[in-house]
Parts: sequence; structure tokens; C-alpha cells
Amino acid sequence: MATLKLEHVYKNYRDVKAVIDANWECGDGEIVSILGPSGCGKSSSLRMIAGLESITQGSIYIGDKRVNDLSPGERNIAMAFENYALYPHMNVEQNITYPLRIKKLSKAEIKKRRDEVLELLELQDIADFKVTGLSGGQKQRVSLGRALIRKPDVLLLDEPISHLDAKLRSKMRYDLKNLIKRTGNTTVYVTHDQLEAITIADRVVVMNFGVVQQIGTPIDIYENPQNKFVAAFIGEPVMNLLSGTLERSNEELFFIKERQRIALPGVYLNEDLFAEETISIGIRPNECSISLQEKKDWMKGIIYTVTMGIDSKTYQVRIDDTDVRVITSLEMEGEIGAPAWVSFDSIKVRFFSDKTGKRINHTSEGLSNE
Repeated sequence: MATLKLEHVYKNYRDVKAVIDANWECGDGEIVSILGPSGCGKSSSLRMIAGLESITQGSIYIGDKRVNDLSPGERNIAMAFENYALYPHMNVEQNITYPLRIKKLSKAEIKKRRDEVLELLELQDIADFKVTGLSGGQKQRVSLGRALIRKPDVLLLDEPISHLDAKLRSKMRYDLKNLIKRTGNTTVYVTHDQLEAITIADRVVVMNFGVVQQIGTPIDIYENPQNKFVAAFIGEPVMNLLSGTLERSNEELFFIKERQRIALPGVYLNEDLFAEETISIGIRPNECSISLQEKKDWMKGIIYTVTMGIDSKTYQVRIDDTDVRVITSLEMEGEIGAPAWVSFDSIKVRFFSDKTGKRINHTSEGLSNE
């Protein structure tokens, strides 16, 4: 295996800047997911790593070797795609061993690697089956097997389970991570699905409009988004973002939205924050509280929707022009159109500049965000 490193990498397509100054690395045996919406630059990044796209500027290293000018075959990488790209006239074994037969490895070496991969992926019983008759999950494992049998330095996965049905995708997320960890492959996993990225990856590279927005562990990106894009993109339901101003009164801090205000006890902010014309506060739906009875210093709104989950409900409360989502127990009984009052766990509130979108440092009792 090997490490992977991108240094100041750019990719331009005529007037379109697909990737802008990408700087990140994937450690030996690490799984890094590139996550973002359509058009964010994640597939262009993967194709540059694979050698399928030229690099406009910058350098890519696999191990200690700069690979900018190497062909895909010279980079010792392997890819598995969303559509599998299997050969329909071949059976499972023939599809998996095809890369080795092209390289004209010895029959003994091919058999050794074939047996290892078939056992690893639990495909021994269908080795002679034509791939056209396989299920989606089986085809996905065959595609992975064809990549793994090459023993690549870096494994590249491009949304390999995005088209599977929900139940199978849930299973494959865990199976994939366990499989990759067993093989020890250095892996880059491209996806638009945040649940896949958070479940499978050791670290996540979040991209938007070609720019890396944040790099970190799944829990760090979820708990500590560094800008409003990451805050609004990560999480289901997504983080609530409310724009307003801050006010001090009798040594207490309040968040003001329209004509309403809510107390933020225990929050201490940098003095220069008050130079901001407006700020946004970010709070996760499970860090909010809702009451059907009026409460002082809580924000009043109207229940707009109620969504049932397996073990919880999500209330969407419209406060002025903003919808705030609150996760509650199943026992909570609020009707659509009824008034409701919402409060936040102030210690968990994140602050963002409305001008730049960036996170604003602050400290709270028992928590530091400096």
C-alpha cells in the first residue's frame, strides 16, 4: 500500500474551474471520502488521481513518486465504478481475473490471488455464474474483486453503491468498510451521499464549486462545521441556521431575530463579533426543544410540518421567514398550524458570519471553539 497526496491541484475545463487548489492526503491504509453535491469537483479529483484527466496545475504523489506524467497503468491504482463495467459474456471468475490475464501473470499466481479474492468477497459458490444473472450486491462485489485482485497501491471507488436499493445500500455500507479495512487498502471513496461518507470514511473531504470546504473526521465535521455550507450540507435533518443579531443586556447575551429574542446563557463571544452587521446561529435539530405552551425568552413560531420517524418525530416550526427543525419523542403531540415555542441548547450553538459564511470562534461554559 502507499500514501496519496495532492499539492495545490487545479483542474480547468476551458473557462470552468472544476478543482481549485486542492491540498489533502490519504494515509497508508486510510479511507478518505470526497463528499459534495453534483458538480463540486469530486469526480474530477478522482479522475486526476487515476490519470484519466490531466492536471492543470499542482502535483499528485502516490508514495514518494510524483505521478503527474504517469499513465493510469503506471500508477498501480484500481477503480470500481457505479455501473460496475463488468463483461457480460464472462463469468464471475473470468471478470475478476481479467486484469491479471492481461498482464500475463503465471497461472499459479492468478490462481493464488483468485482464491484469496473469492474467499474474501464470499463469491466461491458463484464463481462460475455469468454476471448478467447476478443481483446488484453480487455485481458490486465482483467489481470490487476485479479491483482488489490487482493489489493496487491506491483503491478508487466512484459511488459504487449509489444505485442499489435502500436496504442493500445500508448493508453494503458496513460490508464495504469492513472489507477495505481487512485488505488494508489506501482508499479514496467518492460520493454525494453524506451517510455513506460518514459511515465508511476515516476522514472526509467536503467540496463545493471546486473548493475544499473542510477536511476532518466524520464526527468533527458534524459537530464543528467550519462554514455555513458544511453546516447545511452535513446532517439529516440538516443543521438549523437562523440569521439575526446579538445583544447584551444585564451581562446576558441574547440572539435577536426580527422582534423575537432568545437567551444564550453561558456563551462568551469575541468582542469583534459585534462588528458584524448580522450573524447566523447554527443548531442541530436534536439540540433544540419545543413547547406547545408559551415560555419566556423562547422563540414563537407555527408548526408547519410533522415528520414521523421510527423512534422520533421531527417538527418543522416556521419562525418568521425561517424553518426550524426540532427532533422530539414520539409522544410529543403538536398539530400543524398550532403555535409552538422553540429554544436551543446554547452551549451547542455555532456562530457564522453572514458576510463570509465562515465560523466565528467563541467559548462557552465547558466548551471551547477558539
